[in-house]
Amino acid sequence: MRTPFPRTIPRRVVACLLASALAASPAIAAKDKPGRKDRKASSDGKSKDAAKSTAGCKEPSPLDPELVAGLAAHARASWKESSTHLSAWAATPNAESDPAAARGMYALAFAQRQLGGQAAAQAASDRALPLLQARVAQSPTLEGFYYLQGLQQAREDRTGQLGTIAEGIRQVESGTLCVGRDPDDNFRLARLYEFAGNNQRQHELLAEAAAGYARADAASPSPYRALTEKALGDAAAASGDPAGALAHLRIAAELDPAIPGVHRALGLALLRQGEADEAIAYWAKHWQLERQNGNELMYVLPVLQRLVAHRKAFGTQQVISDLSAYTIPALEQNAIVEARAMAEIAARHAEALPAGQPAPADVTTEWDVADYRMVQFLTEYVLRGQDLQEFAVQNGLIASIHGRGLPRG
Repeated sequence: MRTPFPRTIPRRVVACLLASALAASPAIAAKDKPGRKDRKASSDGKSKDAAKSTAGCKEPSPLDPELVAGLAAHARASWKESSTHLSAWAATPNAESDPAAARGMYALAFAQRQLGGQAAAQAASDRALPLLQARVAQSPTLEGFYYLQGLQQAREDRTGQLGTIAEGIRQVESGTLCVGRDPDDNFRLARLYEFAGNNQRQHELLAEAAAGYARADAASPSPYRALTEKALGDAAAASGDPAGALAHLRIAAELDPAIPGVHRALGLALLRQGEADEAIAYWAKHWQLERQNGNELMYVLPVLQRLVAHRKAFGTQQVISDLSAYTIPALEQNAIVEARAMAEIAARHAEALPAGQPAPADVTTEWDVADYRMVQFLTEYVLRGQDLQEFAVQNGLIASIHGRGLPRG
């Protein structure tokens, strides 16, 4: 099942929390003192320790039929179906006594958020929180820690989330928390290390997860597999491996075409390779999915569409050749300058143009040159991984990006 993924948490903050968690751990403290041994340990004690480290690897299975159906629908990302079943289960008097109640309430809160039911999501979240906290305190599992930090992230409890991540990693590394190391476990643990800023360990675990998924039964694919391939694709793009990025992201898009971010990342990877037409196709899929989720005003798609249209019209005559020399602030400022030039052109000629008449050729050319320059600056801005939507809103570029302004016939 999918969970919301926060941005990577600052390394300094996590380092302090991890240091505190490790210092508080008797198991880790013992390792810090060379020569210290537990002379009382016996073969029976070792057996008990081994049993402890392998017990409770997974969250318990649900018993209630509605909960079973709701969690199955959740794994398929069928939010409406999941919400229907889980809501019916949650309304029963003994819902929270089900062995899988913590996972069920978490899944219900997540499904409700996906469907836009904020009040219902908050109510389910309030019920899920103590259940998950009890799970990780009394019968901890990697899944339990993973779900709890996801819930805390959704509740904007950054302090609680950081503490949960630090404690989960501490228990894994000290051997007190069972990690079955199936692909799903590797994926969850990779995400915890990513949130903690340990990218090397994250990538190692993602590679293990991908290899495990490749060996798994294709008839019952994990919902995490597409997210694993996307994460590997993002990592390859960040490390300067465009071929690897495209390979992983294409797999992710094929495995789960319902994840908007996969199409966005794949379009960006294609754009970096100069494949603007194919990039537009994936950005259009991204736009369609975002529109279904209530975000109807997308910013990068019209920019890329106009970039391709300009290139087809101008060839290479109006190309800005060396945008790599620009810093991010310079790209921003130049995009704003060109957008203002477009606005000035529109204002200068709007009153002079009779109603319903097309703009003269010289005016249209002047507009198109400024438009193309703005589009190229914005495209380079996007290629560097910046948030064009936020930039557009903050700087009043919405009308310019969506092509409003110059009167046309």
